[in-house]
Order: sequence, then structure tokens, then C-alpha cells
Amino acid sequence: MFNARLTTLLSSLFLAYSSFSKAAEKPNILFIISDDQALNTIQALGSEHARTPNMDRLVREGTSFTRAYNMGSWSNAVCIPSRTMMMTGQLLWQAHETVTQKKPARLLMEEFKDAGYTTSATGKWHVVAGQSFKNTFDYVLDPRPGELPLAKKDRSEFTPWNKSYGGYWVGQKHVTDITGESATLLLKDALSRKVPFFLYTGFNAPHSTWQYEEKDLQPYNPETFELPPHIPPTHFFIQNFWPKKVTRDFVAQRYRQVAIMVERMDQQLGHILDELEKSDRAKNTYVVFLSDHGLSVGENGVMGKQNLYELSTKAPLIISGPGIAKNLKIDSPVYLQDVIPTLMDLVNIPIPERVKYKSLRPLLESKGQAPGPWTSVYGAFQKSMRSITKGPHKLVLYRRDQEVFTRLYQLENDPHEFNDLSENSELKPLIEDLVTELQNWEEQTGSSLNIRTHFSL
Repeated sequence: MFNARLTTLLSSLFLAYSSFSKAAEKPNILFIISDDQALNTIQALGSEHARTPNMDRLVREGTSFTRAYNMGSWSNAVCIPSRTMMMTGQLLWQAHETVTQKKPARLLMEEFKDAGYTTSATGKWHVVAGQSFKNTFDYVLDPRPGELPLAKKDRSEFTPWNKSYGGYWVGQKHVTDITGESATLLLKDALSRKVPFFLYTGFNAPHSTWQYEEKDLQPYNPETFELPPHIPPTHFFIQNFWPKKVTRDFVAQRYRQVAIMVERMDQQLGHILDELEKSDRAKNTYVVFLSDHGLSVGENGVMGKQNLYELSTKAPLIISGPGIAKNLKIDSPVYLQDVIPTLMDLVNIPIPERVKYKSLRPLLESKGQAPGPWTSVYGAFQKSMRSITKGPHKLVLYRRDQEVFTRLYQLENDPHEFNDLSENSELKPLIEDLVTELQNWEEQTGSSLNIRTHFSL
């Protein structure tokens, strides 16, 4: 009897130890997401004026997806749909239905918890489905709201370095520094545990309002910035709240302000990466850096992210870690929201059927030679804008009341999206094919919108 009980006990201990060992061997994940960061803000990815040595360091140490898109938005706050799609795995209008009808949603962080991961987080979350931020993770330190409103409505004394206005300033400290320091503390704690970890770090930067020290202006000379060759004062459809008319000087000043915000975040990123590299667990850790979408700061006559230009829909997506090729750039079109199923695939967590985004593991393992998961890229902003990109061509449709506009671009020859080809009669069959593709996407994403009827095609 005693021997039987001893055998049972030893078997249980062996199973528990085996389970612990398997969990401990799983790669760790350091997940860092910024807010409103366009691809053209990182030096190693093409910026002429950025000062981003640590983002550049990640580019060298990993693989960058240079055409990573946000699918779109039902809200002016574009980060909400982007992050909600990312953490639910749902496509745009499926996620919209989940949010508006308050349907229950199991966030993908639960899959990591079930696989034995300890989860921790700091900074901005802004996911509006599933559990709260604090209930999603095991440990949460210094959470931040989606917006950092100024403390005073009267802006007569506002300067980016006037700390009495609050926003990014908490007393004498900048929110970017607080988030970075909190991430470093959480990372130290996670590294001390003998279980795999998923550490989420959400920087509010470089989202406006842009606030910084006066001395931060000095390294940047707007007169030397490389700007798009043509900046129209207004847009034919999108109405900017401010400024009413865009100038080249305005765009240069915005580049300067965004660069300052990104540089401060880059410094904190460096502290986080340095802390990781002190540990022998660094070699078994995937590091992801991405943003939720990009931002237009006057290019094309547009200010903001509520549009479907490449500057606003594309954002950084960089992955480094075990088995990931170094200093590789992949230009296959992907979605930013593909990142979570990719991580699940990399750490051998089964991807649930409810997840509609795709793993990028085949692209990573083939060093970009495998076919990409998407043959076209769908984009949407509310009911007023739709886009479809297939091959080199991008079709964009606009509607406000009874006003309807069609634009067609050849992105390889026209990366700034200036030269409209939609009136070229020889391209009418191409437009028809793109509209059909767009309608297929509309239905796939959970929308009932009839593209031809809505945009009078």
C-alpha cells in the first residue's frame, strides 16, 4: 500500500516537474508598442533626421516588416480599433460589433497565461474589449490612459516645457520616462522568476500633445529636414481641424516635434534592452517593437491619422529573438495585428480558430522568401473611406454626403500618393477588379456595406 502511494506521489512530482521544465524552456516575450508612430520616424528604416540608436539597434538585431498596416478604424481614436483587433484577433468590423454590442471577448493574453506565462504590463492599453487592463495581466504597474489631456484649457501660457499643463508632465517627470522606468522594473522582476514571461510596455509617445524640454529642440534644424516634394495647403476631401492650410514650414516643425518625442522614447527603449541583455535569458527572449498605426503631419495636405494614406496606415513592426534573421527587411504586405498569432506560433501556442489574423512565422523562417499571408491589403475609415492595395496599385474611395471621389495610385512609382490614375481609361478594368476585391474584403471583415452602391461606382 505504501509503495503504491509512493509511486503515485513520485509520478505526480515528475509530471509537475516536467510541466514546469517545459514552461521554463518556452521563450520569453518583451512586447513594446508606441502610439501614432509612422514608419518614417526611425533612422534605420529611412528617416533622414531621426535620432533613434536603439530602434536602429533592434532593426540590426532582428527582422523589420516595412509594409505592416493597420486595417482601419471605426473611430477617430484609431488606436482603439487597432489595439482591440490586435488583442482579440478579430478583423475590423467583427471587432466593431464586439465593442458596440458589448459582446464577451477572450483576449489573446489568456492563451499565454494558459501556456504557463507570467504576464505583466505598464503604460497605455486602450483595448476596449474583454477584461480591464489590470485584470488582463498578472501584474500591472503605472497604467496610463489612452489620452493625456492637458490640465488647463487656456493655452495662452502653453509651451511644451511648461510642466504646469500636465499631459505628459507628471510633476517634474515625463510620462515616457515613467513608462520606461516601470518597464525596466517589471523586466527585472520577470527575469528573476523561473517561468516564461510576457511583458507588455505601452508608450503613449509620440502621440500629441507633444511636450518636452526646451533644450530638446537644439539638435534638430527643421530647415535641413527632407520633406515630400509636394505639400498641398489643403486636401480635396479631408478637412483638417487645424491648421486650415498646411505649409512646408508647418510640416518641418511637426517633424521636429515628433522626432523629439520619439528620441525620448528611444532612450527609454535603450534602458529596457540594456536590462534584458544583462541576463542569460536574453538569448531566449523575443523582442517586438511596433506601433498601432502611423500619422500624417501635413503631408498630402492632411493632419492626423483619420485617413488611408500610407503614412497613416503603416507603422514599424520589428521582431528579434531566437532564430530570427538579423538586419533583414521584408516588404511583403502584412497587418500589424498579425503580431500576436506570430508570437503564439513562435512559442508553440496553438492559435485559436477565432483568430483571423495570420502568423508571420513562414515569412520569418524563409527570410521573406515564402509567400506572404495576404494577397491584398484592405483599409477602411468609418463609412467615408475605403482602400484596397494589390500589387503596385492602390485604389482609394471617398464619400461625404453625396460627394464621391476615386483615386488610383501606383505606389512603386508614386510612394507619396500624388499622381491620380483613376481617369486613365486603360485602367478601368483594373479598377473594376480592385472594387471586386474590396467588396470581398468588406464581407470578410464583417461589414454589410455594398461598395458599388455606397461609392456610386
